[in-house]
Amino acid sequence: MPLQFTVSRSDNSVIATHTVNFKIRVQLNDSPPPEHEYSIRISTDAANGVLEFKHLADYVNGKSVVYSNGLTVTSNTDYQVTVRALSPEFSSSSANKLPLDVVKLELQQGVGDKFPVSLSQTAQPIVKGPTTNSAPVSFDIRYYTIGDDRRLFLAKPDNYSVPLTYEIVPR
Repeated sequence: MPLQFTVSRSDNSVIATHTVNFKIRVQLNDSPPPEHEYSIRISTDAANGVLEFKHLADYVNGKSVVYSNGLTVTSNTDYQVTVRALSPEFSSSSANKLPLDVVKLELQQGVGDKFPVSLSQTAQPIVKGPTTNSAPVSFDIRYYTIGDDRRLFLAKPDNYSVPLTYEIVPR
């Protein structure tokens, strides 16, 4: 099959033309390779995760919240899930800021190698898993802080938020 490449000027006059011949081999006995399927779902509760600091002990000991079945993946091959923040810091409607790394995230339950991370704008792997054979596999999502984080003691009382992106890719 000939394929012709043409380079033109802005007035459509031809500068050069080059033809390349391609050969395609079709074998009737071969079946096409299977297509990879990946899906990821974040539960509504986990997508709108909340860590509430109501008592001094929440600051001293750290705070944690777990969203059961917060992340569900389906894959017909090995996969990796990453998470990243879409903003450089937590912010409030009053323009107050908090560093992203005051909050940590880890997956619990499910199958695969799980990696706890501090929130960041850099995509970080949180699980590397084997194929689920196209069946859904759920993980609990745990958002947490460590105790005695001075940045939280000094933060102004407010509602802080940051959007997160979860991504599933083949590995």
